[in-house]
Amino acid sequence: MTTIQRPNSRPVAATLLISFVLALALAALVEGLKPAATFAAAQYPYKSQPQLFNGPVAKPFLSGDRMAYVTLWESAGQYLYITDLAAGNDEKITSYPVAANTEIGISGNYIVWSNGYKNKWNVFLFDKFSHATQVVADTMNEVSRPSIDGTKIVWREANFDQGGAMIRLFDQSTSEHRTVSAGKFYTNPVVAGNRVAWFETQTSCINDAYRLCNLDAGVKDLVVYDTVQKTQQVIAQSVHTVYAPAISVSRVVWTEKKNGHYDLFQYEFTTGATTRLTQNDLDETYPVLASGRVGYLGMSLNGTRRVAHVFDIATKSDTAMQFKGVNHGWVTITDQKMAWVEIRKDSRIYIYDFAITGQFTDVDTDGLSEPVETKIGTDPQEKDTDGDGISDTDEITLFKTNPLTVDSDGDGLTDYRESFLYKSNPTKFDTDGDGYHDGLEIKTNHSPTSKSKIKVSPSRYEWSALPR
Repeated sequence: MTTIQRPNSRPVAATLLISFVLALALAALVEGLKPAATFAAAQYPYKSQPQLFNGPVAKPFLSGDRMAYVTLWESAGQYLYITDLAAGNDEKITSYPVAANTEIGISGNYIVWSNGYKNKWNVFLFDKFSHATQVVADTMNEVSRPSIDGTKIVWREANFDQGGAMIRLFDQSTSEHRTVSAGKFYTNPVVAGNRVAWFETQTSCINDAYRLCNLDAGVKDLVVYDTVQKTQQVIAQSVHTVYAPAISVSRVVWTEKKNGHYDLFQYEFTTGATTRLTQNDLDETYPVLASGRVGYLGMSLNGTRRVAHVFDIATKSDTAMQFKGVNHGWVTITDQKMAWVEIRKDSRIYIYDFAITGQFTDVDTDGLSEPVETKIGTDPQEKDTDGDGISDTDEITLFKTNPLTVDSDGDGLTDYRESFLYKSNPTKFDTDGDGYHDGLEIKTNHSPTSKSKIKVSPSRYEWSALPR
């Protein structure tokens, strides 16, 4: 064994150590002068099969260990799915594609969604136990996103008779339909237990018959309706907001514009107290609430960056989810988890589990935690360990390729070209099973995905369009 002689570096090391200690002390002093920033590492929904949520997918809604979401990748259109996060399996709810404006909600075994086609609008209810779908509302009036909790479903509906809109309620336990409020302009209502919350205003906008109008930023009143007592209570007046409120059994939370941007406020039903939760340099948007946590999208004041956050009301701590240069959207929250979507062409749903906060780190932000990367042998400091153009997490969860080699099946074609250029199987030596491996077929101008002996033009694959 060769021994490498090194010069005496002790004086230099001592100097560097002193400098390092002083730098740490200065950093601690500076850090103590500003509010602490907390960043959380997110993980995919399943430890074993996260590919079920690779995109494009959108509009996730959580309830316990179940999640409903909309797919965007299927050729015939978009469909609704429900997934059991604990068991790691999912089920398609709709046998037909749903409209682009479909909105969904979930509570336990029930999924509710709105769907519009031409001048026909419906609210549907799906029971995962019975696999039965029920039509809750069938109307010519446009409806918006329904909210469900237990047996109660609420939604906003255009009001052709009186103008403006109305808040509608359906109770599964009694099969009762009820108009909770009518004649004003409303944000989407939310329900929790025996309470329904929404923002309303007398004058906001005028729209065509049968259609809902969107409430722009302006002054509104926050109203809570008791479904048992059938009474309304104005919680806050003259609130400047545009976003719908969030509600749980114990409190209602909303965003209110103060000093030029939106912050979080809450009203507690037990104490009747209103408090301001946040005051920072973000616009808190689209709040959702579960127990003592508020999920929201934190938007930079210039509107260029949106990141999912969770605010713990008890500890007054704010945690930002990982940001990889792609804006977040569609935040949803339960007592145990929060989910959000990365808004991009191949959008994905990420889920953060509150029970394992701090146990997972993802230095290279590739979607795989450091312990997982260490176990499988990939570099936790590199998003793309083998440098083939596909991130480690995509190789493992989406394409099932080897993140440690550029050519998983050894056919002479890189995983990147097979996945994105030739559309052949990067894990199969001979994709079409015609006896000629994929690399040879490409070399001789044949298709690796068809047994046809007819040659194809090399330009078909647009060689210059991709780097690998």
